[in-house]
Amino acid sequence: MKITRQKHAKKHLGFFRNNFGVREPYQILLDGTFCQAALRGRIQLREQLPRYLMGETQLCTTSGAILAHCNLHLPGASSSLPQPPE
Repeated sequence: MKITRQKHAKKHLGFFRNNFGVREPYQILLDGTFCQAALRGRIQLREQLPRYLMGETQLCTTSGAILAHCNLHLPGASSSLPQPPE
């Protein structure tokens, strides 16, 4: 990651940590559109997001997002979204 991008991410995470109490593991809510774009761009979200946020992450989604994404009949629909806990 470029130094300026890393500095900006660190600055913003520090702001949220100090003002709102956000801490690790960062819970990231994903929707189908974001996952489909990552799949098209061949971006491995599970590997890249912890590097970008410089900490442990937990990928989350809603069951409604999974159903909406599966109804679009796009390739990779079931594999690109993390499954919610039952």
